[in-house]
Amino acid sequence: YLSALKTYDIPINEDFIFTDELLMATRAKFEKFLIAAASTAVIAASGSYCTILVLPVIAKLGLKIPDKLSLICFDDIATKDVQPDPPITCVKMPLENMGRAATSHIINSNNQILRQIFPAELVIRKSCAALNYKAPIPVE
Repeated sequence: YLSALKTYDIPINEDFIFTDELLMATRAKFEKFLIAAASTAVIAASGSYCTILVLPVIAKLGLKIPDKLSLICFDDIATKDVQPDPPITCVKMPLENMGRAATSHIINSNNQILRQIFPAELVIRKSCAALNYKAPIPVE
């Protein structure tokens, strides 16, 4: 998120960034943010725990996903225990493969640092609405 903002010279607004800890500590602030941003907001949750924290706040405020708010998470929370309605669009990471590679590296390495990139998968479900965005008219 921050990298994309920097790449496109978009100012970083710290008021738009909520960590798991911040969500738990400042739920009222997050609620005010959602009320102000509803109908234009997209929530990009950093993981399933963050998504689980924001879902009750969204429900409490009566915001309908994706009608008033789009939600995407960077971890797949669809499990047998958690079935959000609507199903959440996610960037699914190959956690099992990552765990196996990390374990293998720990067992077989000589304290060497390993950097490995794992492909992620965009799983499109029903939590994101199409943007109704109109590009600004250039001023001459």
